[in-house]
Amino acid sequence: MLSNLIVLRLEDNDLTGTIPSEIGQITALREINLDINDLTGTIPTQLGMLSNLIELSIGVNSLEGTIPSEIGQITALREINLNRTYLSGTIPTQLGMLSNLIELSIGSCNVEGTIPSEIGQITALREINLAINDLTGTIPTQLGTLSSLIQLSIATNHLDGTIPSEIGQLTALREIELHHNDLIGTIPTELGMLSNLTKLTIGSNSLEGTIPSEIGQITALREINLYNNYLTGTIPTEVGTLSSLIHLSIGGNTLFEGTIPSEIGQITTLQFIDLQLSGLTGTIPTELGMLSNLIQLSIGSNILEGSIPSEIGQITTLHYIYLYSNELTQNIPIEFAMLSNLRELLVNQNPLSGEVPTEVCQLETEEICSFTLLFQTSFSKLLPSFFEIS
Repeated sequence: MLSNLIVLRLEDNDLTGTIPSEIGQITALREINLDINDLTGTIPTQLGMLSNLIELSIGVNSLEGTIPSEIGQITALREINLNRTYLSGTIPTQLGMLSNLIELSIGSCNVEGTIPSEIGQITALREINLAINDLTGTIPTQLGTLSSLIQLSIATNHLDGTIPSEIGQLTALREIELHHNDLIGTIPTELGMLSNLTKLTIGSNSLEGTIPSEIGQITALREINLYNNYLTGTIPTEVGTLSSLIHLSIGGNTLFEGTIPSEIGQITTLQFIDLQLSGLTGTIPTELGMLSNLIQLSIGSNILEGSIPSEIGQITTLHYIYLYSNELTQNIPIEFAMLSNLRELLVNQNPLSGEVPTEVCQLETEEICSFTLLFQTSFSKLLPSFFEIS
């Protein structure tokens, strides 16, 4: 027996079979890493005897059964990684005794039941990943005591109830992922206090109310995803102060009203805008032409009117422009001929008029077959004779 073994690292070795229960007798062990193998069977309860263990990483395997409550006895543990296994059952409340734990990753399993409120006792926690499981119930308010938490990922479950305002106390947070759940209520204004937050994804829930203007205070934000909720009101102009923002997705909120804030044109870091299916009115701001890094502009299925700004033709980084199903008039700006990276331009179901500029139809792309122009029938009659529409 390797009684003095401290580190056992056998990750990514195509190992099969089960995890031997005898490992629990190697009490000097400080690290176990069996990630990325094809191990089967259950997690031995005997691992609970490894009082010196700091790291337990056995993710990306075919392990089944439940998470042993005995793991809660390993008070030296700093990292647990059980991601991408077939583990089922509930998360043991005994994990709340792991006062030194920094990372808890049980994502992409078949775990069910509620998130134990006892996790809120692990004040050393910096990362929680419980995403892509079958968890139910509410988000425990006790998570608001985890002052060292950097990442909270509990997306793609069946969680209900509201987003606890207590999360706004976690000023170290950099990522919040709550998307694809059944959350209700409003977006807490307290989130505006999370000055280090870079990612906020709470789309595909049943959230209501307005987008808090306080979000504009989170100047570190790089990604906002509020897509597919029941949010109302207008898009706050304060969004324009988010000078680091790359990804803005707040479409699919059909109860929105008001216009596209011209202040969005100040966010020159933006690469992705999705405001489709949002009930937006007014015109497309010419200020969007200042977004020199934009790759995708998706503002289809709204009630936008007026002409398509020629300034958009200055954004040579654009690959995708989706303006379909609006009330846009006049013609496609000839300036669009400068969009040499364009792959798709969808303007169908708009009352456009005039001729499609020949220069736009002759755009050369890396793969010309992937370049799509889609118009409504009456407009397409005015295409140059050599151009075949899709």
